[in-house]
Amino acid sequence: MSAISASIEALVLDVDRMIDEPFGDSLPRVITSLASLRETILTTDILADDASDIEAITATLDSFHRIFSAIGRRDASAIAALTQSDQAFIDTWGQPAHFLVVRKRIEGS
Repeated sequence: MSAISASIEALVLDVDRMIDEPFGDSLPRVITSLASLRETILTTDILADDASDIEAITATLDSFHRIFSAIGRRDASAIAALTQSDQAFIDTWGQPAHFLVVRKRIEGS
């Protein structure tokens, strides 16, 4: 469990760094960390109320992985489609610690 906690802490710090530099060095680490965290969760014995809880968190990690990968490709249409149709993303939207910051830049600025 300490590996999972450390992974989550590093992931949160990298996502926070993306606020100032969305396409900087943190983005590839976020994408890699999401995939790694998912695998760690799947291969670790975790006490949960129900197996569906583990399925839900892995679905959420998959969703975030797809969204951050689309951000890395600068694929706005994929981001819009995922955030409007990905059920795991929709199910977590509005959670107390769920924030999304989007900034549009004018070309050349």
